[in-house]
Amino acid sequence: MKEITRSYSRKIQLENYGGNKYESADFFASWKEEIPDGTSSKDEKKISDELFRCAKQDVNDSIHKSIKEMNSAPPFQGDELAGGRKK
Repeated sequence: MKEITRSYSRKIQLENYGGNKYESADFFASWKEEIPDGTSSKDEKKISDELFRCAKQDVNDSIHKSIKEMNSAPPFQGDELAGGRKK
């Protein structure tokens, strides 16, 4: 047995998507598959390409979901900070 693993990651600046200035978010996905011995190199390449495509799609889906959640959240008021007090 052989294992093929492919991953994809992106870092975005949240300010560009309606978030706070100087904040960033990292997204990562990894996919792997065991393939039997004797699998042709052509099939290995197809599997590798598909695993990469799946990882990239996962990351992009996560980014879109995070941006949607961030833009639908109420604005930050400053009193949500740990230990902060409302006056």
